[in-house]
Amino acid sequence: MSHTLNRSRQGGHRTERIEGGFVKLTAHQLVLALWLFRAGRISKRALRVWFAAAEMLERRRHTCPQTGPERPLFSTQELSRLVGGRGTPSALADLRADVKRLAELRLVTIEPHAIRFAVSVDEIALEDVSGFWEMFDQIPNKRRAVPVPRRTLRALAGGFSNAVTTLMIALLLRGVFWQREQGDFRIDHRSKLSEISAIFGISRRPLTEARAKLIELGWLEPLPTRQWELNRFGLHDRINVDWTPSVARSDQGESATPEAEIPGGSASLLNRSASLTRTPKNTRRLRARAPDPAGVSTKTGKGKRRRRTSGPDIRDIRAEHLEQTEDLLELHRQAVAAKLIDGSEGGRLDFLALAERARTRGNRPGALLAYLLRERRFEFISQADEDAARDRLRQLRDGPCRRDSAAGQGRGVASSSPDELSQEERFIVACVRIANQHRIEPFLVAREAKGWDQPRWEQAYDAYQQSQFERHSASWSECG
Repeated sequence: MSHTLNRSRQGGHRTERIEGGFVKLTAHQLVLALWLFRAGRISKRALRVWFAAAEMLERRRHTCPQTGPERPLFSTQELSRLVGGRGTPSALADLRADVKRLAELRLVTIEPHAIRFAVSVDEIALEDVSGFWEMFDQIPNKRRAVPVPRRTLRALAGGFSNAVTTLMIALLLRGVFWQREQGDFRIDHRSKLSEISAIFGISRRPLTEARAKLIELGWLEPLPTRQWELNRFGLHDRINVDWTPSVARSDQGESATPEAEIPGGSASLLNRSASLTRTPKNTRRLRARAPDPAGVSTKTGKGKRRRRTSGPDIRDIRAEHLEQTEDLLELHRQAVAAKLIDGSEGGRLDFLALAERARTRGNRPGALLAYLLRERRFEFISQADEDAARDRLRQLRDGPCRRDSAAGQGRGVASSSPDELSQEERFIVACVRIANQHRIEPFLVAREAKGWDQPRWEQAYDAYQQSQFERHSASWSECG
């Protein structure tokens, strides 16, 4: 849900929070990585590895201690899933070469238990860095940290064209600010493509095409601008910091962003099941001849049936085991032993995210999780699945958050997860998602589905925004 507020008195478009979280990267770091790429010092894929490393580090910032037996574990397989690719031995070897090149330049060092980023160009192993200072000195507001939305960060790791990547970084530098006084984010900007072209050394035409591409994807929203403002200040755009990619491919034909969470295989609001719930042909061998709650065959050998065990068993995944985090962690341990997934912190997070996907989308969640693991279908993990998995790990470590206010009456803090939304709120969320996919007004979707008129939609949507704001406010105040 977007929390964007138009505040004419304070100027600009603002949002109370960034859905999916954000990563604080300094303007110096962003310009440094982009300059090394534009100068030919690193490859396009190496730049994507840099973005992926920032996402990997952020994943573990609040869920894993930096020392001790539970310290982070970073793997090439996790990096490959973020950057995209088939994960073949040759592809992993190329990826390791990029990691080695980044380490030689000291831009970022990725070790099994630590990731370290260069915070200044003075740390880079290059003698001539004059080109960087020529670029950096032209950046406005360059002495600050940029809150980069994690969904955008993952999309940049997945890969866009050179022009789109350059323009996204330029607009993040110009258009996303943390306003300490107001306690929110400013997400609009004015810019001239001619200035961006001069600063980053890219011609005007591909930048124009890149802006049109970002508008088509929904990452950038053009705002009405009068001609004299256009001539003097340039284009007025708003960055959709809550943007979720809806297509799992880049505009260059490479593997790119994780697939967005789409309710069903079509735009129908009545179709609540995802395409994964259809049983593929290659999962027939998982079926049992007799009905099985887990959806996984319990036969072994020549027609002999294996006795069920009461505890979690990766060979016999049951729906009830997907409800408890402790059971999922035991299943993850067995999956690591069976070499279905790696044992790193990222692998554990991916396993729990797949389990969340299967639990909330599958009619037979045990069989669906078995299929996702066996076929290594990590591209089906959405940001919502990963957020739910991270919340599971946080609650296991810290315990459930509770609200102490009198209005709470001892109940748990309200969450924005789909399980805790009312039927009307889930309908509103579905309308907004479908409207964003087709670039239409959500009211039109509600009118087509249930015959709502404009006042009915505005009343329901305002009530939904207020309830979400109250949930998040309680969560921030009590859980940090």
